Amino acid sequence: MGINVKEFVIDRVKERDLPQLMVIENSVFVSPWSIFTFLEELRHNRLAHYYCVRFQGQLVAYGGAWVVLDEIHITTIAIHPCYQGQGIGSLLLKKFFELARELKAKEITLEVRETNMPARHLYEKFGFKVMGARKNYYGDESALIMTATLEVDNDERQDTRY
Repeated sequence: MGINVKEFVIDRVKERDLPQLMVIENSVFVSPWSIFTFLEELRHNRLAHYYCVRFQGQLVAYGGAWVVLDEIHITTIAIHPCYQGQGIGSLLLKKFFELARELKAKEITLEVRETNMPARHLYEKFGFKVMGARKNYYGDESALIMTATLEVDNDERQDTRY
């Protein structure tokens, strides 16, 4: 396609984005979430942060995460099949790392299908390491639990000595 990554715009997911988001969700996942799950996340889950990537006004990818104490847990990342391999996954991960730094999180975790080698390689590029597995997490397949530990600036560390 020859798309310049600078042409992608990252934004917060809004309810009006859900029809386009569901097209991607249903084209990427074997067991997609329902629109009601996304509505619940956007309307009521105070832990949730959802971002989308737009190209020429069209939603082409999205990702979601929960902020739990000092951890960011990525719950989903999906890229429309026509836009995979364009660097969009990296853009979303960078956004989650920005969120982690902003909220002073210590780590970012996620689950990934054991056989999803493109995603695993991307996560490894960002410093994620396999920390465990969840047997049959996806029903038919196990998930690897991957974690990236964030560097904490010495000035930001709190002295917990008494």
